Amino acid sequence: MFALGADPVRISWGMDVAREARRKAGLDPDGVAFGAYVNAACHPDIDVARDIVRGGLTTFARFSVMHGKTVGPLSDEMAEAMLTLRAAYDMRKHTQGDSAQAATLTPDFIDAYAIVGTPDAVLRRLQGLAALGLDKIAVSGNLRPPSAEAGYVAKALMEREVVPAFVEA
Repeated sequence: MFALGADPVRISWGMDVAREARRKAGLDPDGVAFGAYVNAACHPDIDVARDIVRGGLTTFARFSVMHGKTVGPLSDEMAEAMLTLRAAYDMRKHTQGDSAQAATLTPDFIDAYAIVGTPDAVLRRLQGLAALGLDKIAVSGNLRPPSAEAGYVAKALMEREVVPAFVEA
């Protein structure tokens, strides 16, 4: 299970690293199942969707920078965003969307590292990750929505529109 965000390039990199480790250990490189943890939220208002994943996303993104340097392929902007997140991280506000660390996440970072938007947009991104060869995708992101209404809408859209369509595909 990878916690590398929802960027297909990063997930593919993680899969390649795991396969190479298996090769070096004398194991079948294809004899392993892969999964990914991704933060995702559906909402007709993209800014609300971003706010829904914001707090949880700080936790997942921090895994890729928690030792002071970034891990895996990243643009300069994404690497800088992760380092800024790490510098602002306050464990007392872990997973909270109104934390100092959550405030560092730009819309571009959230759009790349999470999956947010309308049900169709979320479904397309999830299908793209599955097409990489992932056997499991664990979706998180509705930890502390900005309002009860936003949380209800996001949950309903995921349950009624995204999950059934993803399972059928």
